[in-house]
Amino acid sequence: MAPELLIPSLEEMGHNGKRQKNTQLRASGYKQPIIALTAHAMAEERARTMAAGCNGHLTKLLDKIELLRTIQFYASKDSKRENFIEQ
Repeated sequence: MAPELLIPSLEEMGHNGKRQKNTQLRASGYKQPIIALTAHAMAEERARTMAAGCNGHLTKLLDKIELLRTIQFYASKDSKRENFIEQ
């Protein structure tokens, strides 16, 4: 059984590693949300994580409320959005 939500720390995998891992997950049929966790908040990094197959993007240091809100959003069975837009 596949996890309902993944939140990988991208610095541990490196840029090429995250793209390869996400591509492998998606190619194997993994359709659940992948939320990138990274120290990089720049728009370019956000675009790279989305291009690598992620549905959302969280930056370190994590805000507890933002993390819980993101998990709740993606764990919701009736969620139809593909990409999480942070407010």
